[in-house]
Amino acid sequence: MGVSSDFRNGSDCGLLGKGRAMKTGRHSLLHSACVFVVSILPLVGVATADTTVGGMIAADTHWTVENGPYIVAENLLVVNDATLTIDPGVQVRFDPERWLEVAVGQLVSRGTQADPIRFTANSAGPIADADRWDGIRFGDGAVDAVFDTAGDYSTGSIIEHAIVEYAGETALDLDRAAPYISHSVIQENSRLGIYVDNAQYVKISHCVIQQNLEGAVRTHAADHLLLISNVIANNRGYAIRLAASDFVSMRNNTVSNNTGYGYGTVNLSDCDSLTLQGDRIVDNKEAGFGDNAGILLGNNCWPSPILSASSSDVTAIYGNEGYQLSNHMLFGGSYQPDGVGNVDARNVWWGTADGVEIASGIHDYSDDAGGIVFYDPWALMGDADGSGYVNDDDLSLLLANWVVGSQWGQGDFDGSGAVDDDDLGVLLAHWNEGTPPMDGGAIPEPATLVLLAGGGIALLRRKVHTGEEK
Repeated sequence: MGVSSDFRNGSDCGLLGKGRAMKTGRHSLLHSACVFVVSILPLVGVATADTTVGGMIAADTHWTVENGPYIVAENLLVVNDATLTIDPGVQVRFDPERWLEVAVGQLVSRGTQADPIRFTANSAGPIADADRWDGIRFGDGAVDAVFDTAGDYSTGSIIEHAIVEYAGETALDLDRAAPYISHSVIQENSRLGIYVDNAQYVKISHCVIQQNLEGAVRTHAADHLLLISNVIANNRGYAIRLAASDFVSMRNNTVSNNTGYGYGTVNLSDCDSLTLQGDRIVDNKEAGFGDNAGILLGNNCWPSPILSASSSDVTAIYGNEGYQLSNHMLFGGSYQPDGVGNVDARNVWWGTADGVEIASGIHDYSDDAGGIVFYDPWALMGDADGSGYVNDDDLSLLLANWVVGSQWGQGDFDGSGAVDDDDLGVLLAHWNEGTPPMDGGAIPEPATLVLLAGGGIALLRRKVHTGEEK
């Protein structure tokens, strides 16, 4: 089988990297180097149908559709700076309790939309608990993903256009490692979809993370985390739970129809420099333990979290059971949106333009709960440009982004991912709602100021001509 004398003698031959300690317990990398290498059944890469694999991958290895599916009969370990490359359309089927770990090297798993790569249980029928495998792990010796100046993937570990399903443990476990997880489906796993621990610059984008039994995304000390344009739906437990993770940016994610514990389907604690932009936290439920199925901020996050970073790319928080937003951070004494313990939730769409109803869905300082939530002004449905008034400017934006637009500021008000007839119907239903802007920065006449201040006429508009009729 080509096993070297070093392996026969039980030496790791440096495969784990200089000075690297093996993990212990359930996550042990090797019971012994000899056992794992000898267990390759045949050597990885042998061109046979239904290729059975297991043991250490210590040299660059390429899995193809022609040689698949690959049956993981023994645990797989990428070591010695090797690269495991998996082609589009390949199926990787794991026997019960087997796993793949990238210890020292990289996994380049890039499917396509038409031919995704599938990591799944090796079972022909309905999946029973006994059939489940143990997921994919990236250790601190895994090669992190590298991005170019435009933010596009360049090199390093990546899982793209893949399906990761039916694991009995966490599906993707990132331990001090930062692979790029993109355009993939992580579903129906017994524990978490993705766990990130002590890693920096992890990017998870355009994924569907659904029907996982203990939550979708959880982090601890994951700094500079990017969650972009993911759909997180129908999970149990916390859909997103971020702890001690600084410089977190969430953009254009949809978190919906999850069933949490009642302590925030999105639970954020000790997360400094936290920003949400264009996210939709809607229609989540709680299982009866707490009173919040929306967002809960616990402990102090500093600077003040911003929940809708752009008035033209609005975060939507509505339809969740119990409170939409709970601020449990300690009040720092400042009555400003950027004060310690406060939350800047201005320009959020709360599912209503009724201020009393909005306030009733927020749990904060006024309820003796924590710091202050600043929510005024709030967004208006149909107001794509964030002007506070639904008019022809919003219609122009919607038409300019017809079909291709996917953000609030482009006219995608319902979060469907495309600007279409439904969004046009929403805009027309709210036409002329809000306070008309004073075009060109005109100062209203005194009589107008009186009317606006008193709320007697909300639909008054004054145009200033600057050489061309608007």
